[in-house]
Amino acid sequence: YKIGCMSLWDEWGEKHMVTVCQLDRLHVMKSMTIQNDGYEAVMLGLGYRSIHRQDRPVLGTFIKAGVGPKHHMCEFRVSSDCLLPVGHQMSVRHFVPGQWVFVSGWTKA
Repeated sequence: YKIGCMSLWDEWGEKHMVTVCQLDRLHVMKSMTIQNDGYEAVMLGLGYRSIHRQDRPVLGTFIKAGVGPKHHMCEFRVSSDCLLPVGHQMSVRHFVPGQWVFVSGWTKA
C-alpha cells in the first residue's frame, strides 16, 4: 500500500523525493513456469480479506500456498532466476537501497 511521499536529503545536501510503501502480508501465491504455463511469472497476494468475502475458486490458491485470504492479487512477469517459492513472505529487505521500483496505482473516480 502507498503510504505517501516524503523528502530525504543526502550527505551533499541534495533533496530526493521518495515514495513510502507498506508491504502488508505480501506472499507469493503461485509461480508460473514455462513447462506448466508457457511463460514465467509470480502471483503475489497483499493484505488480508475475510474468507467469507472471497470467491470459491480463489480459495484453492490460498490453500495451496498455505497462506490466508488476500485483499489484492497480482501477477508479475519475471525471469527464471527471479522465481520465488510458493508461500514465501516478501519484505522490504527484498529490495536494496537505491533500487528503482516502477509503481503504478489506481484512483477512485
